[in-house]
Amino acid sequence: CHPGDVLGLIDGEVVVIGGSVNAVALAVIDRLLGVGAELLTLLLGGAEQAALGDELEKHVRARSQLTEVTRYELAELAAPLIIGVE
Repeated sequence: CHPGDVLGLIDGEVVVIGGSVNAVALAVIDRLLGVGAELLTLLLGGAEQAALGDELEKHVRARSQLTEVTRYELAELAAPLIIGVE
């Protein structure tokens, strides 16, 4: 890991290291969908992340048509993106 890298964590463990939030988010989502998910929730760090939310939602729908996607754009968030699955 180098300064500026983006870390993707699952249950507090680093599973992906990449150069952009988009790429890491897609890789983490693929891992989460691989074990099955009925609901995927995206917490986005502000309105400027709306395009990222659109891209991730489209990706989920293409990979897992039965997974429901819910997203929230929050004014303040400790990370650029938090992903939850059930």
